[in-house]
Amino acid sequence: MARARRGGAVLLLAGLVVLLVLAVVADRAAQQVAESRAATQLQAQLGTAEEPEVDIQGFPFLTQARQQSLSSVRVVADGVRPPGSTTTVQHVDLKLRDVSSRDNFATSTAEQVSGTATLDYPTVKTLTGQSLRYARDDKVEVSAPTTVMGVPVTAVVVGRPVVDEAEQTLSLTEPQLSVDGVSVPDSAAGALLDSAVKPAPVTGVPFGLKLNSVSAQPQGLVAGLTGTDVAFRP
Repeated sequence: MARARRGGAVLLLAGLVVLLVLAVVADRAAQQVAESRAATQLQAQLGTAEEPEVDIQGFPFLTQARQQSLSSVRVVADGVRPPGSTTTVQHVDLKLRDVSSRDNFATSTAEQVSGTATLDYPTVKTLTGQSLRYARDDKVEVSAPTTVMGVPVTAVVVGRPVVDEAEQTLSLTEPQLSVDGVSVPDSAAGALLDSAVKPAPVTGVPFGLKLNSVSAQPQGLVAGLTGTDVAFRP
């Protein structure tokens, strides 16, 4: 009799394990369908040639889906150019937190967005009006034709890019000036530096996100992005 009871308990436990596995599989399958749907929608919103990678995080997914509230979603995309934008962002890697919807995610709003965007230097020129190129050690170079004491020269300023978060402007810190080997008076050097490192407004960032950091890399500027109550609409 005891052996029979133990056998029944084993069968019951095995059945529960099977049900649990099936529930996990079903949850994962539903998550994959939702990720695919989200990727299709975001492709149109981001203007990418290929669907972005979408990873809905948190478990179980179905509970979050029923509540139309996702705790965390990661989106990775290349060649981002939303409809109406005049610039293409080379690469974005975004973390969306507390994503909510009222229409089964046909539209949604992320309470908090953070991540990075890589902008090649031609795109930086479009956004800021300044022509930059990579120099060395997280620094960029700005060059411009000018005159010093009536002599035509090319002024070159090397500095580290920085972002003013409040003003959303890009400028250079630790600037170093060189001018075709021509000796430049301090007064003229100061004027040239003021002109070269003048803060440039950054405009046209997708979804109204704001820059909070920037670093120079050979392929372009890698900007930290942040945003609150970011809406995603078809």
